[in-house]
Amino acid sequence: MSGGDLFAISWRIAFAVGVPLFVAAYLTTRLDPSAPSWESLAIILVGLAVAGLGMFVVLRGLTSGTPDVSDAARAAGRKWDAEVRAEERKREEDAQ
Repeated sequence: MSGGDLFAISWRIAFAVGVPLFVAAYLTTRLDPSAPSWESLAIILVGLAVAGLGMFVVLRGLTSGTPDVSDAARAAGRKWDAEVRAEERKREEDAQ
């Protein structure tokens, strides 16, 4: 899974987080009212854990799709840095 526009990313995150939480909430409402409260808590915590895992998977997929820096980009960065340093040196010399 690579990047995309903000709308598509938002839907991925909403699906990865919303579905597990919705299922957990639904399951806790379907529990017998005489069931102990720790069962509801356990279901909600499992839903939160699954939602966190889904969020991790979505974000991991988005960050792994970032391309590596090319040699041309590195060279352009070095050139720009050298220009900035030269301008700073010139300003320092003019100030003295």
